[in-house]
Parts: sequence; C-alpha cells; structure tokens
Amino acid sequence: MMCSRPNLRLLISHRHSPGDYSTTSTRLVANSGAHKLDDALQLFDEMLHKKPPPCIIKFNKIITPIVKLKHYSTALSLLKQINLTGIPTSIYTMNIFINCYCRLKQVNYSFALLATIFKLGHPPDLATYNTLINGLVLANRVFEAIELFKKLIRDKLCEPNQVMYGTVINGLCKVGHTSKALELCRFMKKGTSCEPNQVMYSTIIDSLCKDRMVDDALRLFNEMTQKGIHANVITYTSLIHGL
Repeated sequence: MMCSRPNLRLLISHRHSPGDYSTTSTRLVANSGAHKLDDALQLFDEMLHKKPPPCIIKFNKIITPIVKLKHYSTALSLLKQINLTGIPTSIYTMNIFINCYCRLKQVNYSFALLATIFKLGHPPDLATYNTLINGLVLANRVFEAIELFKKLIRDKLCEPNQVMYGTVINGLCKVGHTSKALELCRFMKKGTSCEPNQVMYSTIIDSLCKDRMVDDALRLFNEMTQKGIHANVITYTSLIHGL
C-alpha cells in the first residue's frame, strides 16, 4: 500500500505565525532521504520569498537537515541566497558555511570565512574551531590542525572539549604520531577537565596495533577497562588484528 506525501505548499499556506516554520522543520527530520531534501528546498523557497522573510534561526533549522544528508553543495547554495537577501546571519549560520566547505575539502574557503566572522563582529566559538581543525584533518593537513590546536591553547582563545581532543588524537594517529597521541591522552587526564573517552582510547589502540606495538595497546586496553570505559567492536577488532 502506497502512502502519498502531503502537499507542503498547502501546509504552509495555512500558517498564521512564524513559529509554525519550526514545527514544519521538525517534520523534515522524520522524512526519508529524497523526500526530506525536496521538502526542505520547497520550504526554503517559501520562506525566502515571504515578506518580510523569517529570521535566520528559521533558515538554520531548514539547512541543518540538508547538511546532515551530506548535500553540502546544496546547503552552500542556499546559504549564499540568504546572504544576497541581506538577512543578518548568526555564528551558527557561519559555522554551517565553514562545515560545508570543510566537508568538501575546501578548507581555504573556511578560513576566509573565519576572517569574515571577525569582520562581522561574531566572535568564533568552540564549534567554529572544532570544525576548522576537523576540516584540516579531513584534508590531510594534520600538522596545520595541530598548530591551530596549539595556538588555541597558547593564546587561550577557547577551552578545548572532548570533540577537539578526539579530532587531534585522530589526526596524530593518522600521520603515524601515535606516541604524541598517547602523550595528549595522558595530558588530558592530568591537565584538563576532559577525560579520554572510548573513541580516543580505541583510536590510539588501533594505531598502536598498526605500529606493531601490541603490548602497549594491551596495556592501554587494560587501563581503559579499569577506568570503567567499555570497549566496542572496533577496539576488539584492532586488538585481534594486531595479535
């Protein structure tokens, strides 16, 4: 039995308040792939031509599901349309922009946007720097990612969180600097409020096994389990492969 998709234009035409856009954007999350994208684009078009257009928060809620579907070029196109209309953006919007360029491995554009953020008077937040560091790692520019990470700590531009530490650890392992990744893990336990988590331990264990340092990997595995951090299938697969 086939179910027909509701006409989104009819739904929009019966709205009476801007808050209803939030309800519809929530519905987008429940839809499946192609339908979700079609509905998001249709709703975006309706919103863009509304006089006056909704605030940037409403547009962010429409574009976020598109990014989650990995339609980065489409999301960038929509963001550029928003800019052309003169709707004031937010740091959240700029972070979406930066993330899309990073995912497309166009990190230079992301750093150009960082300069724009400063010009607009939006101070970059932790998410901005997390995204840039991850973008550099994705683009195999790991050493630049590490230098940016060091600068953030040295100049006290932000307090790194688990996401940032995890990204840097992954980058270090990616270029074969497993010992440095292990040092950073140790530093986290002693010098920060962040504790290494399952993903970080598993990343280092996998890298140690690939470096044929299985004894070190097993010691780290024991340390991990003694802390009450449960291993997952990736951890065990790495150890079995290393052994």
